[in-house]
Amino acid sequence: MKKISRFILGLLYVAFFVNIVIFIYHINLFRFISPYIKYIMIGFMVLFIIILVLGIKFLLFDMIKNRFNTKMIVFLYIIIIILNIALLLGNFGGNYLNKIVKKLTGTELYKSVIVVKNDSEINAIEDLENKKIGLINSQINNKDYTLCYEILEKNNLINQNEIIYYDSNLDLLSALYNSEVDAIGITINFVEAFKEYYEDLDKLKVIATNEMMVSVPKKTKQIDKPFTVLIIGSDQTKEGSYQADVLILMSINLQTKNVVMVDVVRDTYAINMATGKMDKITHTGWYGEENVVNSVSNLFDINIDYYVKFNFIGVTNLIDMIGGLNLNVPYTCLVDDNNRYIYPGYQKLNGYEVLALARTRKMQGSSLFTRGRMQMYIIEETIKQTSKDIILNNMVSFLDNIGNNIKLNIKEETLFEYIKKYIDIKNEITFKNYQLKGVDSSFYHESINAVLYTYKYDEQSLKELSNLLKENLKQK
Repeated sequence: MKKISRFILGLLYVAFFVNIVIFIYHINLFRFISPYIKYIMIGFMVLFIIILVLGIKFLLFDMIKNRFNTKMIVFLYIIIIILNIALLLGNFGGNYLNKIVKKLTGTELYKSVIVVKNDSEINAIEDLENKKIGLINSQINNKDYTLCYEILEKNNLINQNEIIYYDSNLDLLSALYNSEVDAIGITINFVEAFKEYYEDLDKLKVIATNEMMVSVPKKTKQIDKPFTVLIIGSDQTKEGSYQADVLILMSINLQTKNVVMVDVVRDTYAINMATGKMDKITHTGWYGEENVVNSVSNLFDINIDYYVKFNFIGVTNLIDMIGGLNLNVPYTCLVDDNNRYIYPGYQKLNGYEVLALARTRKMQGSSLFTRGRMQMYIIEETIKQTSKDIILNNMVSFLDNIGNNIKLNIKEETLFEYIKKYIDIKNEITFKNYQLKGVDSSFYHESINAVLYTYKYDEQSLKELSNLLKENLKQK
């Protein structure tokens, strides 16, 4: 009986040791939450040493001397069980919070589909026999190519059909509508991404779907080093391609506490790095975040360290989480289809109202340029009005609510460090907002076969803004 008691107590000690190591790991990750975290860590280390010494004394030494202190063994049993339960609960919470953060910085789901025209006799993937099937070139979009090719390969349809490759999703849609092919493989988000240029996309028939988890490459940088961030906003609600409707490039210097923000108009005429052709910069989102970053980086001749990509649901959730925003509204803004308006003046807005204001560009007094300035103003005020208490008191729900709508390529540990630093200096940060100047223009888009509006940037303005962003990255 004595041997069994010592053996079970020994197992509880092992569990205690494992739990306390995991707990210290989690609590170290979230040390930005409170300056007292380090004292909690020290306290647990001292407690661990005390329990370990008692264990060595009453388990090891007493066993060697063939002694058995019943009262002390019972005491250790009670203490170790209570501590293990407390640590297990703490580790469960820490692991849950860590998983939420990984939703922001980890993998994401990507889906592709095989579609045919609504009046096609093809109703299922098995009907594809002796047909022409259009796929995206693997060098242009490897994810859509891989997923759609897998569908055909699994159903033994590669050799039974003619596969034709295209350089863009627009070329694929054009080929389908012009009956050059019988079916195409495309991103699942094709309706939202391309509805501006094709009607009745929602009437295309989906005959097969495939998906995969895509790992987001994470980046990190020394916390005291200045860095750049690209804010990417989209109207995306499904996995896949999107239009980059909001592009704000920021250089952040935590030493000088200066933030430089540059609004890039969505219609800016620039090189799309995925295709190597000039296009609206909003179209870079059709090929994913990496392409958006590469295209903006190429335009401004500056390295971009991180990106933050959000959809518009993420905006409303975030603003509502912090209790709304107090904003100075400069012009009348239509909120929804029920003819509900926001009128000029300083007022508190909820998430949906802030989103409507951020997207307004056709109401009297608004334009593409006022929209860009408004978006930078909203970002600035969100940072200023998000207090430490709001972050700490709503940490779990805050991260969980935005986890499905915001994606980062920042390492978790680095993200925590930035949060901690932000809490320390938020009231000292100075914002400087700029816009890339230019003129209205147009260009012929081959894939769409139409002349599109574009915004031709001013070379001198681009050079000046690039220098301003770079200057802010210099360490003092």
